[in-house]
Amino acid sequence: MKKKNIPLGRTFFTNDKYLPHNDKNAYKDVNVVNIETNKKGEMIVVRLSKQKTKNTSPLKHHTYKGFKHFVEIEDIDKQPIVSGKRFKQNSSKYDLTNKQVDFISDIVYNHSKQSQRNQKNRDKFRNRYKK
Repeated sequence: MKKKNIPLGRTFFTNDKYLPHNDKNAYKDVNVVNIETNKKGEMIVVRLSKQKTKNTSPLKHHTYKGFKHFVEIEDIDKQPIVSGKRFKQNSSKYDLTNKQVDFISDIVYNHSKQSQRNQKNRDKFRNRYKK
């Protein structure tokens, strides 16, 4: 079954319980944005947020006010993140521009406290199927 490529910047609606988290009360609906996809339709996502909190950066000119500094490559069950039951695609009108995706990638990989963790996750994602 061939997955169609998901555009970078596409946002997805999901719930915190499907993402790795430390907060026991983290069962709220969240939106994430796809910043990288592989040929299997698996994604690297970043959580979007509507308010400024710790470990977030502002996102100009968008419904979402900011984004978290953590990239996620697996759901809570250690499965790759794919479009489907747990991660529902939002309408394309909520897509982020390539410029916004580049901005998010630059921050999460180069300018956040979590950048080393994020780079490791990106490498793991990119090398997942290399033998």
